[in-house]
Amino acid sequence: MILLGALSWSAYIFRTSQIANKYSELDLQFTKTAILAGMYGIWFLFEALSTLKSGGTLLQLWSGFQSIPVWILLAYSAVGPGAIADLLQQQGQKEVTASESNIILCMESIFAA
Repeated sequence: MILLGALSWSAYIFRTSQIANKYSELDLQFTKTAILAGMYGIWFLFEALSTLKSGGTLLQLWSGFQSIPVWILLAYSAVGPGAIADLLQQQGQKEVTASESNIILCMESIFAA
């Protein structure tokens, strides 16, 4: 699974580098977000059906949904490190090759430490 994840990440970086000059950052970000929202929606649907089938309730899927601080943190992480970082990444991938951007992005954990 780790190798499959690494392969998927490299394919994503390579493909993004190929199309970065053809589309605006906002168009790429919107498309990526829409695809991920669809995938997460399908995942949620399967989880909800599984929970309901086993006699549970939908409230069991996320116990913190009524917490205002949780929603604030969720919104911050989506806008700050999420969307803005992706826009900057796509802008940067217009300037460097796929190999260079892959090396830089793989060092993310080092920068975060």
